[in-house]
Amino acid sequence: MRVAVADDIPLFREGLVLLLERFGIEVVAQASDGDEILQKVRDHHPSTVILDVMMPPGEYGGLTAAERLHAEDPDIGLLLLSGFNSTRFALHLLACDGRGGRGYLIKDRVTDPAVLRDVLKAVNDGGVSVDSEIVKRVMNPKYRQGILSALTSRELEILNLVAQGLSNKGIAKRFGLSGKTVDRHVSNICDKLGICDDEQSTRRSIILLKYFQANHICDARCSSPCTFATAMA
Repeated sequence: MRVAVADDIPLFREGLVLLLERFGIEVVAQASDGDEILQKVRDHHPSTVILDVMMPPGEYGGLTAAERLHAEDPDIGLLLLSGFNSTRFALHLLACDGRGGRGYLIKDRVTDPAVLRDVLKAVNDGGVSVDSEIVKRVMNPKYRQGILSALTSRELEILNLVAQGLSNKGIAKRFGLSGKTVDRHVSNICDKLGICDDEQSTRRSIILLKYFQANHICDARCSSPCTFATAMA
């Protein structure tokens, strides 16, 4: 695994690099802003890039850089770090198609080595992983909207684990179910959300995008009225 790291706070960035190197991960480049990471990725060709959402240039330079990196190489893995547990940034990330993995992690959780390692591995392997704290937030029944109302309790539980990056095999092990049973649940989720049967990675991305669109919670960073989720529908 070859990783590049971009964060405008040197102490955080260097600490993250030390943690990654402790895992035996090769950090091929570091950057302090969105423009710099674009050039570093072109020069060093990492398999996955870790970016802070809120860094220069502008307010959301990391998010803009992630979108540009994806446009240049749809297969590159992207892990966004944010100090906010907002679904807005997860929606941006999941809206990108392509075979590259995508992840969204709250920065406070980076101090948990196991969480960071698991999310980064999922992203590097082409998977999709969203911080469990975000998942808990949108799983709150208070915020559920019609698109998820057709799902059973078991299907919502499985959707929770899909959002955390677990494979069907991993979900089956978690619940003590057969692989075929989990496959059937995932197919039912796709049917209820109107998702066509496609490559597994693409289908999971669309599942999560619809999930976060349905559960998007506005905050101070949203426009009024908020058109963020509906613009991606």
